[in-house]
Amino acid sequence: MDRYGGVILEDMSLLPEGEQEFREKLKASLEHWEQNGGRSVQIFFKPPKCHLMNVAAENGFYFHHANKADNYVAMCKWLDKKVEDRLPAYADHYVGVGGIVINSKEEVLMIQERRAKVKLWKFPGGYVDQGETLKVGVEREVLEETGVKAEFEGLLALREQLDYKYGAADFYFVCILKPIDETINVQDV
Repeated sequence: MDRYGGVILEDMSLLPEGEQEFREKLKASLEHWEQNGGRSVQIFFKPPKCHLMNVAAENGFYFHHANKADNYVAMCKWLDKKVEDRLPAYADHYVGVGGIVINSKEEVLMIQERRAKVKLWKFPGGYVDQGETLKVGVEREVLEETGVKAEFEGLLALREQLDYKYGAADFYFVCILKPIDETINVQDV
């Protein structure tokens, strides 16, 4: 158990192959954890043991989140009968960036989407990748979309949109960048 009384199971080799054996072991483990002050259980199911998620659901576990990069589905169960479930919700915001790049002639770098039905002009940008800072994300996006290497200088604005994709919210940060190289290399993708 962790310092909060939580049990975290990530090692799939600890779980049996068959559903019936898992059902029996899970029942005994849940009783043991509850008797010893356990407050919550989190199981990070990975292939080839994902078929055991049905057994977890039968025992009151709920789906918390899935992670593509690490290839798991997390299921949780709150054990503490004295307090409502206090497990934090999974992060539910997208983070997007747009880069305003102004060159030495005071021209603003813009792009035009090729795949959109309406060909609007916009600032180069996109989503910040997992593990990236805003600075790194906006510099990468500007370089990928225009070929212009630019350096982050600061934030200009923030927009929050609720109920974006899959019910999550979206933060969009507009950043100011200074070009290091003003050569434009249009993307053909």
